[in-house]
Amino acid sequence: MNLFCGVTVPQPSIPKFWRKWMYNLDPYTRIISGLVVNELHDLPVVCNDAEFSIFQPPAGQTCGQWTRSYINTTGGYIQNPDSTGDCHYCQYAKGDEFFSPLNYSFANRWRDLGILALYVVFNFTVMVAATKLLTKIYAKR
Repeated sequence: MNLFCGVTVPQPSIPKFWRKWMYNLDPYTRIISGLVVNELHDLPVVCNDAEFSIFQPPAGQTCGQWTRSYINTTGGYIQNPDSTGDCHYCQYAKGDEFFSPLNYSFANRWRDLGILALYVVFNFTVMVAATKLLTKIYAKR
C-alpha cells in the first residue's frame, strides 16, 4: 500500500489503472499528505553549497535577470541574483514547492483527516459486525 500513496512513486508516475482508484483508496495517501503539508507549508528552504545548481548567465545579464521568468514559473531561488557569473540556483524556496508536484495541498489537510477518520470508523464497524456475525455462526456448533 505504501507504493500507491504518491511518495515512493509520485502520482503521475503510477500506472493509470492503479492511479485511478488505488491512489485515492489508499489510507496512506491521506496520512502522508496531511503530515507533509502540515510540516512543509510556508517553510523556508535554505540549500547548502552541494545542493545548488551552478550555471553561467548570458553576457551582460545578471543571474536574477536571466532566471526571473523561470523562477516565477517553477519556483526556487537564486542565491546571488546580482552576480554576472556562477549563478547558484536552489530548486525550492519554500516547502510548498516540494509537495505541489505530489498533488498535495495545504487547503485539503482537514479533508484528508476527515477521510482518514471515516476509513478508521468504517474498518472498526466492519470488524465489530463481522465478529458478531461469526460469533453467532460458530456459537451454534
